[in-house]
Amino acid sequence: MAVTAEAIDKAVEISKQFGASKIVLFGSSVEDPSSARDLDLAVAGLSGWNVIRLAAKLEEVLKLNVDVVSLQPENKFVSHILTYGKVLYA
Repeated sequence: MAVTAEAIDKAVEISKQFGASKIVLFGSSVEDPSSARDLDLAVAGLSGWNVIRLAAKLEEVLKLNVDVVSLQPENKFVSHILTYGKVLYA
């Protein structure tokens, strides 16, 4: 299933409800959402089990495969996301 603009908007809404202070879209959804098979998000303000709970909630609501990673601590992967990703909320 393609990742729609509506799905991305809903993901932002839910992520904010979970307390995310920054949300970055990365991966295939940035370049060509219509052909993306999953939604990749990086979030600040959440860690540990809350990141996992958010991913589970997003999959349940959106009916998409969703990967959620924390933006903390900063490392090469996070730097790549911040360089090439699209900030959806900050």
